[in-house]
Amino acid sequence: MFHFLRKKYILKIISFLSSILIWMYVVSSAELVNTKMIPLHINLPANLSLGNIVENKMEFRIKGPGLFVRKFIEKEIAIKIESKDYYKRGKKSYSINLEKLIPKLPLGVELISFEPAQLRLELVKESSKVVDVIADLPVSFKESQIGDFKITPSKVTLFGPKDVLKEIDHIDTKLIEGVSPKNQFQKTVELVELDPRISFKEKLFTVEYKEDAKSVEFTYSKIPIIFQSVNLVKRVKNKFVEVRVRGDEKTIKNLTADSIHVIASIPGNLTGRYDVELIAELPSDISLVEIKPSKISVSME
Repeated sequence: MFHFLRKKYILKIISFLSSILIWMYVVSSAELVNTKMIPLHINLPANLSLGNIVENKMEFRIKGPGLFVRKFIEKEIAIKIESKDYYKRGKKSYSINLEKLIPKLPLGVELISFEPAQLRLELVKESSKVVDVIADLPVSFKESQIGDFKITPSKVTLFGPKDVLKEIDHIDTKLIEGVSPKNQFQKTVELVELDPRISFKEKLFTVEYKEDAKSVEFTYSKIPIIFQSVNLVKRVKNKFVEVRVRGDEKTIKNLTADSIHVIASIPGNLTGRYDVELIAELPSDISLVEIKPSKISVSME
């Protein structure tokens, strides 16, 4: 009796597990329609550049069993067009049929459509130009920068059509975030993407910032607020503020409170109570650290 019951439960467990496996198979085998973008790399003949802008990706729309479609979508592949497959000396214009470059699809997966079907290439003589590399930093950093700053390498050689290169006088790095003018840092960054017909060999650039060891901060108290308003200011909570500034030690030492102007600019159409953001006007070689308070409450007639 015990043997019979044990056998019965084992059969139930096997049946349950089998149903789960069958369910998983059905789900994974259900037909799925999806789209995959595949990078398109065009190898150019030596000393020639693209004269026109072309697609750098192909879009494939496929359908088939879900499991196989997903595996194909997740697979990292690229399509390469070699110059030897299309280039003929002296010829500048080409029309390339992309149908023959379609990658092999998994068994049971069907291609619904693909774009583009053709590529038109216009080849021109390659030119080069050396330009400066400029770091793209947050505005707040630029306003408070007081240290030494450098980019390595500081210049880069660009390659491409002459008429495109003549419009470029520099190239920016990608935005460098999470940095403070109060702290030293060294970061490796990439350059922004330019016209797709432009190329350069260097990929990574080192941006380094060292705060000037001689820089100091100093707080000036009881700086009067200059109110700019066409209406009468009825009441104001604060008439004086503290201003903390940063600069070269010698410059800070010679700086007087009269050189620091804190302005409350009030729009002319306001009445009643209004919070005003304060603005500091400082000598060009001095940077603002903070104003306390940074805003004041005024009552207008």
